[in-house]
Amino acid sequence: MPRVVSPGVVEVGPFFDRLGSGGYFIAKAVDGRREFHWYTEYAKQGEQFLMTRDEAFDNALDAVEMTRASRERRAA
Repeated sequence: MPRVVSPGVVEVGPFFDRLGSGGYFIAKAVDGRREFHWYTEYAKQGEQFLMTRDEAFDNALDAVEMTRASRERRAA
């Protein structure tokens, strides 16, 4: 089930299957855009490097913080 983990950030997952588990964060970013940050239990799958949950969460928080900073600059 989706759940709010921080203002502007929703986590979906984790999902579990025979290959592992993972999920994603949805961050409300600049100008109302939404950013999706996927994560998995495994750091590498084939030639593709995926983010851990902590890395994906940090990136989602960064997107939200950039949005707040942009609003503050426009208001000043």
